[in-house]
Amino acid sequence: MEKRKEKRNRLIKLRVSEAELKEIHQHLGRSTNRSLSEYLRRLALNKPVTVMVRNASADDFLEQMLPLQACLEQTCNTYTRAVDRLPVLNKIPELKGWLILHESTRAALLEQVSRIESLTLQLYEQWLRK
Repeated sequence: MEKRKEKRNRLIKLRVSEAELKEIHQHLGRSTNRSLSEYLRRLALNKPVTVMVRNASADDFLEQMLPLQACLEQTCNTYTRAVDRLPVLNKIPELKGWLILHESTRAALLEQVSRIESLTLQLYEQWLRK
């Protein structure tokens, strides 16, 4: 059975200040309603209004992860360049330099992965507490 759409032919006027209108639009923006009329109708008829809520712990997690991602990408690029240079090293001093660079890059890469693991575990523990 198809539900017939009820014709809405009555108009209600509502006077609000600029500040009130701005606040209403802010609330509308956080809801899932597509139009101001639909939003106000639901409020007036005491029907549920679905509001989107941001997860603060996930936002904090992303705020910390994005710089780590950039640092990890840079470290991976440095490591890749170092490995690419390995076949062209013919002399012992060049090889020693490569090994030193390789070890510092590897340590930086492992540090970044460890920080990512730590932040992921923190988010997981916060999620478990809820």
